[in-house]
Amino acid sequence: CNSLVVNGSAGVGKSSLLAHVFTSISEQDGSYFLQTKFEKAGINPLATVASLFDALCEAFIRDAQPQVKKTVAVELECALGEAGVIALSSICPSLSRISKSFVNDSTYQYMNRAATVRYCFGELLKIISSRTPPIILLFDDLQFADVNSRSIVLSLLKGVATSAFFVCCYRDDDVTPGDIFSSWLTNIDASGMEKIEVNRLSVEGVNEMVS
Repeated sequence: CNSLVVNGSAGVGKSSLLAHVFTSISEQDGSYFLQTKFEKAGINPLATVASLFDALCEAFIRDAQPQVKKTVAVELECALGEAGVIALSSICPSLSRISKSFVNDSTYQYMNRAATVRYCFGELLKIISSRTPPIILLFDDLQFADVNSRSIVLSLLKGVATSAFFVCCYRDDDVTPGDIFSSWLTNIDASGMEKIEVNRLSVEGVNEMVS
């Protein structure tokens, strides 16, 4: 299984638990653990997803050998093209430190910018992951994500699922049956994600832990 969905009520400790588990795994095997958290009524929701990929680019730049960086730059430019590199560089500044062939141009015209960005995130992950240790990506509080951000996550799950281990986390007490997010959850169910529900410890559970 290359993906995990974790749910539970607010304040139950999902985020802390996941951060602890995957940080420990990262320290043991050298994998990249990257996480991002969506906020309610975020001013620039796409920036939340972009921050994750910007951090991935930073990790790659930090660890990769010069020849590997050159190879990845060529592969990215071939896969994304000028339009794709410029589109991603505008929201992932660190990408411009890998691919330096194109100058960022905010006036560049796109037929469908959202589709371009969605495709480019997938290609970026696929190419970089082939030259790095295993990658773990945690998307937290997905119930607050905007439609475009959730579309990107779904596209990654369906298109490049083998490129990373995906963890999707949400508060189930903020989800109403039949709402837009519930429909999105139905779509990711089709991706075969493993599911874990985190509940509050009972009195018996606490006693067992401290005994």
